[in-house]
Amino acid sequence: MAQNLPPHTTVVYKKIDVKFDFYPPSIGSGSAGEELRVPVVVYFHGGGLTVGNRESWFPYWLHKRSVNLGFAFISVDYQLLPPATGHGILSDIQDFFSYIRTPGVTFRVGGGVRIRVDTDKIGVAGSSSGGLCAYLAATVIEPKPRALLSMYGMGGDVLTPYYIEPKSEVFVPGREILNPEDFKEFIHPFSLPVTTSSELQYYPDDHPTPGIPANPRMYLARLYFQLGTYLDYYTGDHAPSLSEALRNKRGEVSSSSGRERMLSPEEWGKPLIPRRHQVLFPQLSVTPDWPEVFLIHGTKDYQVYLHESQHLKDLLEAAGVKVTLREIEGQGHSFDYRAGAEDEFGWLFDEVGEFLKDKLGHGI
Repeated sequence: MAQNLPPHTTVVYKKIDVKFDFYPPSIGSGSAGEELRVPVVVYFHGGGLTVGNRESWFPYWLHKRSVNLGFAFISVDYQLLPPATGHGILSDIQDFFSYIRTPGVTFRVGGGVRIRVDTDKIGVAGSSSGGLCAYLAATVIEPKPRALLSMYGMGGDVLTPYYIEPKSEVFVPGREILNPEDFKEFIHPFSLPVTTSSELQYYPDDHPTPGIPANPRMYLARLYFQLGTYLDYYTGDHAPSLSEALRNKRGEVSSSSGRERMLSPEEWGKPLIPRRHQVLFPQLSVTPDWPEVFLIHGTKDYQVYLHESQHLKDLLEAAGVKVTLREIEGQGHSFDYRAGAEDEFGWLFDEVGEFLKDKLGHGI
């Protein structure tokens, strides 16, 4: 779905045609041939890791505050589940940062001015599943980003019934139970092309179901949550099923909780997750060298529960990482995209701007 996006440059950063859009900072003037070094905010889109692209759910409020601070803003594509797994996404994140940190990489803007990213002043941000991508960046990228912003991010605790238990009744208010038969091509085993962009599509007004998502990928994350197999698609471990192993263990732990101290998800879950996959689980990867983190989450979010941000906050604090969590009373998923959000939540968006300014310093 086309949007009226601010002026930007699109760059292919990997041979599989995965792209990012570079948005220059707001600059008053510059001389032709001049090269400016600026901080950057790197943003990862949401969509459950199964749908969307660098233009989907574009955070205009975050872009505006970033470029007005004199920072560049980059919105990044990544491979989508399925057929990708979290490992493909992690590889994209690593390759993206390798690209922008390559000596000599600059971006031409108006008047012949060239912009170079200050690789010592990088902030990462993401909404929903994009928050998970930001967590992965904090886990693997060296040197670490200086700041991390997560808007109702996934990945704070995925060892919960929401991810691993099959569901036969409505579990997201206002969202029906899906028929897996309608999504056969996306259910393992599958044969799908590598996908790095899948646009949001809705049926038109003259359709029997106007406004309903027309792109089947828009349903996939919810389908996998419904089936209790999301982590199988995320890790690629379908047979045997990682989700089933975790589900069974969680049942054992829950049934014994009255007789002994309740084990944390990390304590009972980590031994079951193969070592090669553990890097994909932020809750298993928190270390004291994570950047300072700013978490935002609505108290009535039924697509990514507030618990995820609360749990990650506890893990970060235990590791000695500075973290702020803003719980937004009565708000659900994607509350910052709705009409009037700037008027209602401008104070929050301004606080994010101050956080980025404090961590990344002055732009141009």
